[in-house]
Amino acid sequence: MTTVTEKFLSTKKIIVGTLIVCVFGMILVEKFYYYVRDHPCPDDTDGGVANPVPQSLQAANSHGDELRRRLPGALVIGIQKSGTGALLKMLNLHPDVKIALREVHFFDLDENYSRGMEWYRRQMPLSLPNQITIEKTPGYCDSDVTPERVRALNPDMKILVIVREPTTRAISQYVHILTNMQQRGVTYDSFENLAMKDGQVNADYKCIKRSIYVTYMARWLDFFPRNQIHIVNGDTLVSNPTTELKKVETFLGLKSAISRSNFYFNKTRGFYCMTDGTTRACLQRSKGRKHPEVNSTIIEQLHTYFRPYNTKFQELFGQEFNWS
Repeated sequence: MTTVTEKFLSTKKIIVGTLIVCVFGMILVEKFYYYVRDHPCPDDTDGGVANPVPQSLQAANSHGDELRRRLPGALVIGIQKSGTGALLKMLNLHPDVKIALREVHFFDLDENYSRGMEWYRRQMPLSLPNQITIEKTPGYCDSDVTPERVRALNPDMKILVIVREPTTRAISQYVHILTNMQQRGVTYDSFENLAMKDGQVNADYKCIKRSIYVTYMARWLDFFPRNQIHIVNGDTLVSNPTTELKKVETFLGLKSAISRSNFYFNKTRGFYCMTDGTTRACLQRSKGRKHPEVNSTIIEQLHTYFRPYNTKFQELFGQEFNWS
């Protein structure tokens, strides 16, 4: 007959064994998490349009071309709230483009930059030799250290910058911040109160500063020639995406592959969505948020404030925009 002591010992062994299994399982889960973090899946499109490898490229790969992670040949460096996400996902329609699936912040964050080039490479998707990898981090545009670091990695890097009418962009950034604050239960002041101070434009407000493109884009020209920087008109990308994407294809040296058939206008969302012929996708619902009504006098003051900076920016890059 089993004694009480034997039953206790048996139960103790079961508990100890269970704890060992749980601890071992937690270790495996932790290792899997860090592996997935450092080896992002190349086929996850974060809700965007999938970018399957065409049969021609599959055939090429089967004949020995190497499918591996490559450093980017182009960067989307900003500008925040100008359509960087839309631009990247639209470019993902091209069969010779592979996109990094998250903002890596390699060049602008010392913590990531110190991890080295091979860590950066591991954040990239798998690609074939004839494909170009593109990474997007809007924080690169106004980072003091990024232009020099990018040049040190690849002096031939292609730089993509998307801009919008500055006042509209500033309000869009405000709405983005406001939404985040509201989700956290934090009160955030009105755009008018933040953008204006003592009856004048508040030049220190970050949403205003980010819309003065010339102040930080001039620095990029200290490290890269003009023909390696392409300015995308974000306002046109919204209304006529094909026109802007054709220019980007030319800039990147890509064959013409994206056409009007890749887009359809979604009346409910109020902007163009994408299709690769088999699947359809729109940008996530956080894009295209409704802007608050802003006093027309303040809008005009902002237009007046930005105008001389806009002129310098357009002269610097030899490109005209239909901005107020």
